[in-house]
Amino acid sequence: MGTEPRGRDKQGKPGNSPGAGRCFQRRPSRKTRTSAAAAEGDKPIPVFLICFYTARCVNWARPLGSARLGSARHGSARLGSARLGTARLGTARHGSARHGSARLGTARLGTARHGAAGARAGLQRTPARRGRSAGGRCPAEAEAEAGPGGPSGWRRCRQQIVLGGGNRRTFLLCEFALNQAKMSAACSFVALHTGQKMPLIGLGTWKSDRGQVKEAVKYALSVGYQHIDCAAAYSNEAEIGEAFQECLGPNKVIKREDLFVTSKLWNTKHHPDDVEPALRKTLGDLKLDYLDLYLMHWPHAFERGDNLFPKNPDNTMRYDYTDYKDTWKAMEKLVEKGLVKAIGLSNFNSRQIDDVLSVATVKPAVLQVECHPYLAQNELIAHCQKRGLVVTAYSPLGSPDRMWKNPDEPVLLEEPGIKKLAEKYSKSPAQIILRWQVQRKVVVIPKSVTPARIQQNLQVFDFSLTEEEMSHIGSLNKNWRYIVPMITVNGKLVARDAGHPHYPFNDPY
Repeated sequence: MGTEPRGRDKQGKPGNSPGAGRCFQRRPSRKTRTSAAAAEGDKPIPVFLICFYTARCVNWARPLGSARLGSARHGSARLGSARLGTARLGTARHGSARHGSARLGTARLGTARHGAAGARAGLQRTPARRGRSAGGRCPAEAEAEAGPGGPSGWRRCRQQIVLGGGNRRTFLLCEFALNQAKMSAACSFVALHTGQKMPLIGLGTWKSDRGQVKEAVKYALSVGYQHIDCAAAYSNEAEIGEAFQECLGPNKVIKREDLFVTSKLWNTKHHPDDVEPALRKTLGDLKLDYLDLYLMHWPHAFERGDNLFPKNPDNTMRYDYTDYKDTWKAMEKLVEKGLVKAIGLSNFNSRQIDDVLSVATVKPAVLQVECHPYLAQNELIAHCQKRGLVVTAYSPLGSPDRMWKNPDEPVLLEEPGIKKLAEKYSKSPAQIILRWQVQRKVVVIPKSVTPARIQQNLQVFDFSLTEEEMSHIGSLNKNWRYIVPMITVNGKLVARDAGHPHYPFNDPY
């Protein structure tokens, strides 16, 4: 009895109440604990020990997914969900309780302090304060600075899951980290007038061959893309749908609501009776219940039917003359039926945009057009922004792999001023061009099937161009249009659709 450590009574004075010593034994000092840890060496902490000590601190008596956190129910919510983001652990702070290396003392689960990379940080011991890097920043702060395309634990974890590896533990950690990263990546979105958030960087799929596009989409999703741009005319939506089927779902890392999917109505389906069947075909191919955005691909129509490019014997196109305003009214019904969340336009000029707005009950949310430093589209962008439309730039890098490329045309990626900026920022010329676009709030959808380039195109949120550099890139404008579909007629190369009365490129912008 004489050697029993003494506790304190209710008044806080030293006392001899039974068990007082056990409750109020002095813990070893931080210095002592640190020395002990150093003696063990900086070895990774086994996962079962993390779970064991966490269970003791948080009173988890049951597995993840069914345990109570103190008096706050974990319920069916997973790590990083909204419920854990608003509930304090046990309604009280945990004080000195720790979760791996992520401190749960003054931080709530779901906040930036726990960190997007905090789930991974708990798996190993570091010489610095737990939950923080040696530089004093928590993993979430490093993640936020790296931006949506930056290197991070959650992306590696997400990539492992999406591409078919990993286990249940990895899944839970990854989902928690993914939810955190999405909160830190708000700068990578632009708001539509519908209230939707449209990611500023998307994966383009035009010219992505069947046999390649599925793996390209899967890889893009694994490294953090949340925006995929599709079209019926690209003839690869069925393969993209296979990628979606494998990667999206309620029991998978990526939920349908986390992904922004765009598709387009082709020219042969402009007749009002053909609009909804065309969309349903696209939804079936993509294996989706709805689209986030559905665009009218061009203002002019081709002959009705299933032949994407109906032609006359002399190789000219067989046109249809359905008014695009009638097509638009049919597209509005798709919104009413919940098949699409927003509708928009592609390759329309300013006059045609105003024409649609004059009859629209559901206003267009987006205009998608060719746009890059050689075709800056400043007037058209200003026209759209004044009317509440977001602009998406296709072929933002000049589409150097298109089939009708002219060997004498200027090569955007070889522009000296852009290459100089690439050297300054240790980036590629492509990244400088993409940064120029997103910095002026223009959505970009660069196409690639090469994993390294797919990831590189997303890594444009960790630097900014100066006002002078933005102006310099804008001054490169030549009104040079790369994407003018061409055909050969009587041995001459001519614009394929120039003979249609709704051809959009006859107006200045």
